[in-house]
Order: sequence, then C-alpha cells, then structure tokens
Amino acid sequence: MEARFDYAKAAPGVSRALADVEHYLFNCGLEESLLNLVRLRASQITLVRSQRMARIAVLLRARARRTVLGRGGHTGSGDARAR
Repeated sequence: MEARFDYAKAAPGVSRALADVEHYLFNCGLEESLLNLVRLRASQITLVRSQRMARIAVLLRARARRTVLGRGGHTGSGDARAR
C-alpha cells in the first residue's frame, strides 16, 4: 500500500524528534504499562483535536456558502435593525 503522505519528507525534524522521544521513553526506566497509558492519552488528545479541527472546517465552509449566497454573515457595519 502506498503512503498518502510522507511525513518524514515533509517535516524531517519532527520525525527525528519523535524518534528521539521514543528512544528516551524506552530507556527512562518507567514501567511499560505506564508508557502505554501516556501513549494512549496522547493519542486521545490528538484525536479530539483532529475532530475539533474538522468541525471548525465544516462550520467555516457553511459560513462561506451562506455569505456567498447572501444569506447571513454579518458585515459589521451599521445597525442590523436599521436595514
């Protein structure tokens, strides 16, 4: 299967930093079960952030469509009751 995105090519410093963190964690002396909990929590945080960003993108697209169609989108000028 071909990878969709080459992270190492796009941001080589980040890939190296993540590898360094894993190396440190492997050798730091913490129990494997605790390390697994840390990884699980980091994964949950990343998932929540990804879902939040996806919702924001959907809302922004909907807002842009309403503005283009002339249905909504406050321009910030004048009093809305005076129109």
